[in-house]
Amino acid sequence: MRRRDGGTQLRAESDRIGGLGRGFWLRLIGVAFAVRVVVVFGVLHAMPVVSDASAYTEQARRLARHWSTGAYYWPPGQSYALAGVFVVFGDCDNVAKAANIGIDVTAIVLAVLVARRLLVDERAVRLTGWILAVFPSLVLMSGQPYSLSLTMVCLLAVTLLLLRGCETGRLAEFAAAGGILGFAILTRPSTITVIPALAIVAGVLAWRSLEDGHRSQAAGFKSAAAFCAVATAVVSPVVVHNQRHGQGLTVSTANEQNFWLGNNPYTPAYKTWELGSHPVSDFAPPVREYLRGYNPGSPSLAQRHAMLHDALAFIAHHPAITALRTVDRFQAFWGFDFSPSDDIKSALGLNRIEQFLLTALEAGAWVAVGLLALLGLTSGRGLIRRAPALLVLGMVAGYQLAYLLGYAAGRWHEPVTGFVAVFAASGASWLLAERDPVPRLLLNQAFLALAVLFLAVQAIYAYAVATAL
Repeated sequence: MRRRDGGTQLRAESDRIGGLGRGFWLRLIGVAFAVRVVVVFGVLHAMPVVSDASAYTEQARRLARHWSTGAYYWPPGQSYALAGVFVVFGDCDNVAKAANIGIDVTAIVLAVLVARRLLVDERAVRLTGWILAVFPSLVLMSGQPYSLSLTMVCLLAVTLLLLRGCETGRLAEFAAAGGILGFAILTRPSTITVIPALAIVAGVLAWRSLEDGHRSQAAGFKSAAAFCAVATAVVSPVVVHNQRHGQGLTVSTANEQNFWLGNNPYTPAYKTWELGSHPVSDFAPPVREYLRGYNPGSPSLAQRHAMLHDALAFIAHHPAITALRTVDRFQAFWGFDFSPSDDIKSALGLNRIEQFLLTALEAGAWVAVGLLALLGLTSGRGLIRRAPALLVLGMVAGYQLAYLLGYAAGRWHEPVTGFVAVFAASGASWLLAERDPVPRLLLNQAFLALAVLFLAVQAIYAYAVATAL
């Protein structure tokens, strides 16, 4: 009888992947794929690859065919991933769309695995996956190979490996995390600001561990060294490539340009993304003349140095407007994403009502998930493990830092949406567990204050989007 029970237990364990049943994984992955395939290859089948996604795809074609790309204006990480797929399956747009759907679904799986280590409630872990599987902005953008989905995969994978490394103490986990973060930097160079945030989190966790007598200081230094060494090894070949093409030590020749576009005399105080989101010809003559003096889109090394110098000079001489812009960049970063509906409108010619309904769907879903995340961080905090939560919050804060310094819009929070979904799932699970949650919510002053602030940010952002150029 014992042997039979033991065999049953072993079979039950073998049916669980990441602590969750195979049935759950099959349903989640199946629904996530199906929804995206229906939307991308059904509803939006006539939509081409657009905007930055088109540039990444074209760069990937050149890499797959071994054509010269020169120095990288577009960060090469996304194009490297697409080029590998193109070599095997061909380089048509449909292959690029399918590849990005695969990346998107991979992010969902990783978010659930992160949730397994962050949350103590299995229902919340499952809800993490379902939130991401049907989240409108992710679904609508899943066929466009921007670098955002791949960056989300990298950030989630880094977090998962670091959490496992902290549990096991194995250097291999930290080294692998460093390698993936290095690739994330190649995909979106702004991701580099995650490193100082991780250093702060590591310092706090190391101090706590030393107090508890769990890990030695030497082990912490070895882990950090392995992480940084592998990250540097991954990034270095691209930096050397650009140096050989006369563009200096950089991952992308657009880096200084993005910083300068958010910090110059013509940058709007709130809509800091505007100069970087429209052709130069769209602006008034004085703005056009100013921008063309720096040759945005293909700046030389000297022009990039001028961009950096002039942006820093503007910040130094205008601290008040810079502070205002920084606050506004923070607000814009957490605004709802409207770029999928905007891309669809431009590509397929939607009328105003159709675009409004699509944008309202995106905005409504983001508001709901954001409020649930705030609920999870307040009322549902008992479902969250503290040390993993500190790491996750550090990843989010570190990633956002680059957008506080340059320019920001709601679309650029997508890479941290996986983390937001984890906290939203804890909030949703708390709601489902409460028989009468309203009285407790009304007593939760922290949640009420954060909810009012979040809704105000969305209202301000909605006005900015409605009045955009």
